[in-house]
Amino acid sequence: MDMACRQAKELIRQILAFSRQNDPDKMPLAVNAVISEAVKMVSPSLPADIRIRPKLHPASGVIDADPVQIQQVLLNLFSNACHAMKESGGVIDVQVLPVDLTRAEATAVPGLKGGPYVKISIRDAGKGMSRDVMERVFDPYYTTKQTHEGAGLGLAIVRNIVAAHEGGVAVESAPGRGSVFHVYVPRSSRAMPEAV
Repeated sequence: MDMACRQAKELIRQILAFSRQNDPDKMPLAVNAVISEAVKMVSPSLPADIRIRPKLHPASGVIDADPVQIQQVLLNLFSNACHAMKESGGVIDVQVLPVDLTRAEATAVPGLKGGPYVKISIRDAGKGMSRDVMERVFDPYYTTKQTHEGAGLGLAIVRNIVAAHEGGVAVESAPGRGSVFHVYVPRSSRAMPEAV
């Protein structure tokens, strides 16, 4: 009964998060610090045979973003990667790079325009996905998980949050080769405010 209550509570939380239309409460965030904090937060809860390996570019820069929503994006993607690797274990690679996209390059990711972005790539070593699954992976309530493992809202929430930050999400995968989710968020020209 306790497990059913927890699952119902999680489903309601995800539905509420998905249905909210609030604009992000943006502030300047140092991307590398946000990634490091998310890794530190999630690592203790990972199975013993799964670990996260961050590769942070020293010039990743700053994004104007809602810190709570960006953490939610990262935690959803880490959870997704962990689920994909539950049988095999392995390493979740997180790479952060500053990128400057031309207009032609930006057309490959829905919602992007040319310009400066931070690209956050989260790669798992799981079973990978077929093309059919990849085409539906961001659909609300679509899931390949068992009924007790999730509601199929995590990636839809990720896409909506990133879109609200004027960014985009792309996925690469193939059966037997794992998956990588690329999150693009516009890079800010603003500097981080000095601590007081």
